[in-house]
Amino acid sequence: IPTSSLLPIRNIDQIKTSEIGVISVFEDYPRKNFDLMKFVEKECSATKAIKFTFKKGREVLPENEYLDLLDSHCIYLCTSFQEGGPIPAFDAMKRGLVVLTTKVGQIQELIIDGYNGFICENRSDFVDKIKYLSNNTDRLQRMRINAVKHIRENRNPKVISKLVNAFISKNLN
Repeated sequence: IPTSSLLPIRNIDQIKTSEIGVISVFEDYPRKNFDLMKFVEKECSATKAIKFTFKKGREVLPENEYLDLLDSHCIYLCTSFQEGGPIPAFDAMKRGLVVLTTKVGQIQELIIDGYNGFICENRSDFVDKIKYLSNNTDRLQRMRINAVKHIRENRNPKVISKLVNAFISKNLN
């Protein structure tokens, strides 16, 4: 059964790329791979003015603050090597962020590599993709819009409800 985020989907006309902001929201568990986040920040910050924000604990923020935090960035990092969702990445896509991720959880069902995000194979992939997007802001803007469109078409409550109902009907008969 596909999962989704409860956050509202951002209007496409509100998505504007000006400065390059990279964010990750996570719990402090080893599987979240914080060392990779710090590596990416160090490598990218040395060559370009890119703002990085690493926020521990999504649940401690009121929703409006969480939305403001996401909306002030354009790239989301998911460096985990074990996940169920990951729901914060779904949150980010709903708000128009391009997700750079490992092959984890259900994210491979949502990311179309190079269209609405990137699936990264190693540390240098994360760095290369951030540098690429920071130097190609038109492409970054298109990918941000594609992220919202893809979530709207594939992970909205109506689509999920249809899938769940079809699954239940098939298995109860």
